[in-house]
Amino acid sequence: MSPYIHSLIDGSKAVWGISEGHVPTESRPGHVALFAGFYEDVSAVTRGWKHNPIPFDSTFNQSEFSFLWGSPDIINLFSTNIPHSFSEFYSPELEDFASEEASKLDEWVFDKVE
Repeated sequence: MSPYIHSLIDGSKAVWGISEGHVPTESRPGHVALFAGFYEDVSAVTRGWKHNPIPFDSTFNQSEFSFLWGSPDIINLFSTNIPHSFSEFYSPELEDFASEEASKLDEWVFDKVE
């Protein structure tokens, strides 16, 4: 690690850890594990994977400000009931995973972040 990152960790201004994704996630590559530190709630299967049935803590609600852009299935997991977050997601109709132009959704996010 760089000396700068070490100074942040040593000065208690940053933390670090190892995050590991796990199944089940259907199409989400372990976002809950990455941002909240636990594996996907298996009972989410009964709710169509739209949200976790149990409220949970994440890096976004512990941050002073959070900015989220992307898929409605993912953004809504982390931005619901967090007043200090700004979130914007593309229309679910734009999600065409069989498309030859799958990068269009990435471009949508990049354009919003700029």
